[in-house]
Amino acid sequence: MTTAAMIPTHNRPDLLAACIAALAPQVSALLVVDNASDPPAQIPRQDGLSIIRHPDQPPNMPVMWRLGLNWAAELGATYLACVCDDVEVPAGWAQAVVSAMNATGAAAGSTHPATPVPYLIVKTAPDSDLWGRMCPAAFMLRVGAVVPDPAMAWWWCDSDLDWQARAAGGMVIAPGPVAINSQPNYWTMRRPELAAQAGADGETFAAKWPGGRPW
Repeated sequence: MTTAAMIPTHNRPDLLAACIAALAPQVSALLVVDNASDPPAQIPRQDGLSIIRHPDQPPNMPVMWRLGLNWAAELGATYLACVCDDVEVPAGWAQAVVSAMNATGAAAGSTHPATPVPYLIVKTAPDSDLWGRMCPAAFMLRVGAVVPDPAMAWWWCDSDLDWQARAAGGMVIAPGPVAINSQPNYWTMRRPELAAQAGADGETFAAKWPGGRPW
């Protein structure tokens, strides 16, 4: 059983370096997807680290997650961690989530988005619990269990994966250390086209799932 990870990144070299340093020791292989950084992103030269360039802008997160999942499948990995470049990944995070997914057979998992929980929380149906959802900035997927939907390019795509996972064996929130998103909504607040995309993605999500948007 192999756990791989991917980090999509754009123009944040210091945050990327810190994320790689924290996450790489926790997984068997790590892929950086450099989404049109200028200058191009750089990674340390060490076994298990690789980088690909994805030039498309504005960004489409599900397209990049698909690149990561295809890469992980070629490696024969069971799990793929998808972690944003501005996440502070604590020691033991990946193992905590993998252990929870192994124990429950979940298709996706994370630790809690905000505060550690003392026990496993398994979701098998959509709900309106905003703080009981899969952490959007750092989560784990069972390779082959879900398919990222590029129709939601920026927002709601993580919730779409969460809902897919709930229907495909469950989404689990693991007890363990929380992965902190240090700059939430950074690009959304700075790029009007991404703010507009976020609104459009909400409409797409609502049209796709019975019951519409949960929050």
